[in-house]
Amino acid sequence: MKTFIRFMVFMLLCSITFASAATAEEAKPIKVYVDEEELTFDVPPLLYHYTTYVEFRSLFKALDYEISYDAAAKRIRARSADGEITIELTVGSSTAIINGESVSSPFQPLLREGRTLVPLRFVAKATGAHVEWYPETQTITVVMPVLNKSYVASIERLLQKLGDAESSGNIAEVSSFLHTNANEYMKEQMTGYLKKVNITTNYELIAISNWEKTSVMLRANKITNKISGGFYLDNNSEINMTLTRESDSAEWKIEDIYPLSIEYISGQGQLLEQPVVPDDDKVKIMALLEEEKNALNNRDTKQHLATLDPNFAGPIRKKTDSKEPFDNLDLQLELESKRIIYYDGAEAYVHVVQKIYLKSNDPSQGISREIVQPLFKLEDGSWRLRPFTYDLD
Repeated sequence: MKTFIRFMVFMLLCSITFASAATAEEAKPIKVYVDEEELTFDVPPLLYHYTTYVEFRSLFKALDYEISYDAAAKRIRARSADGEITIELTVGSSTAIINGESVSSPFQPLLREGRTLVPLRFVAKATGAHVEWYPETQTITVVMPVLNKSYVASIERLLQKLGDAESSGNIAEVSSFLHTNANEYMKEQMTGYLKKVNITTNYELIAISNWEKTSVMLRANKITNKISGGFYLDNNSEINMTLTRESDSAEWKIEDIYPLSIEYISGQGQLLEQPVVPDDDKVKIMALLEEEKNALNNRDTKQHLATLDPNFAGPIRKKTDSKEPFDNLDLQLELESKRIIYYDGAEAYVHVVQKIYLKSNDPSQGISREIVQPLFKLEDGSWRLRPFTYDLD
């Protein structure tokens, strides 16, 4: 019996020893380093549901982000020093806003000891940083990516080649810079006008964001001037571009491109042109513009789609509900003036001044919008609108 009691006492002491060791291990504080500099927090880092949370001000400051906090809404807004990345997090919400887009996240900001804590890995990844966790030392390292000269040079080389290909009118070469995932609409946007006009194009790199070895997002200026050919307005546009490549030694391909803004810098003389247009085509063109206006005012997507290029595969044609795009609009559209400024038998461009106003208001209280609307002729002699306009305002 005495031997059994001694054994039980020994086991109890061992269990206490092991429990104490485990508790000491669990209580070991978590350390966080950003680019080898240890951070200090008003509230210690918290391990909650297998995720580390840290006080947001210290983290964003170390990442060189500007921050604001709406205490009433419990909302954090952060912006990178170059303005390329924005992050919005709200206590109690599982949705984050990254660069203006909603992103679902299982990790919500927490309130602890009067401070707001954010999920470290989620935030760091959103900034493009690399995160490592070392359980043996309870240490997290956050390393901000650093752009090297050869990486930037590879992007500038693509922009130079793309500009040269557009300037030489080499449609095949321009197409070769597009990723195989690029849709037909993007291909047409990149090469369609090269079939009709001769231009010079220069790209100027503005900023790079979300860069990885095989993917990157960039912002650039695109300056385009007409040399000869059909209708075209010189312009200076700012664009976003997404590039990908198979490896860090492969050439970049354009996966996506879209304009942020566009300014028409010359070519106003073209707006005053008065080409000779056969009466039959003139009647059809003007009637088509009126048909589109009526479709918009009647909230009728099907009628609107009937005025557009039947081969257009863009986002408007993905709508299936005949009223869905207009349900939340209380707007009306009137055409104050419309005048054909270019016509070659296959294409036409119409200078249009629109008046847009609330349906409940007097039209005189609306705003005017000046555009150039491209149209083209089908084989059956009818006309259709191109799914884009030149906005001159």
